[in-house]
Amino acid sequence: MTCINIERSQQVCVMRAHGKSTREIQELFASLEVEVSQSTLRNHFQEKTPIRSGPGKLQHNIVTAIENATKADNKLTAHCVKQKIQADFGVSLGLSSIRKARRKLGWKYGRTRFTHMIRDHNKEARLRQALQWIESGETWHDVLFTDEATVALEHFASGK
Repeated sequence: MTCINIERSQQVCVMRAHGKSTREIQELFASLEVEVSQSTLRNHFQEKTPIRSGPGKLQHNIVTAIENATKADNKLTAHCVKQKIQADFGVSLGLSSIRKARRKLGWKYGRTRFTHMIRDHNKEARLRQALQWIESGETWHDVLFTDEATVALEHFASGK
């Protein structure tokens, strides 16, 4: 490979100003028996390699569907939204694309500070258990009642 000297650099500048591509400049230098790669020419001008890509998967109608699904149920996970988009539009999106679209739409993700101890799928079993306790005559005199959130106890001690 040949380094580009000042004279060649000026020639390249003139050719680029006239709209010649790096491929055409390389072929011209090859006819002059000067071997210069396209990457050397691009690096000389700090041009980035052109990236060919098609249209993105996040079209306007898909972003709208993500927003509508999140508005309808804000507890939907990205995986559920992915399955819904694939069923409705036939497009397979990545989970990070869905999360990114939600962030751009203004939705924020945050864990709840307190987690409920009774989950939806356990409610029927808990109801049956409570009915059994009522039938057995439980008085609940030795029970400390709290709300449905978990209670975090913190202990602070000196390092002695």
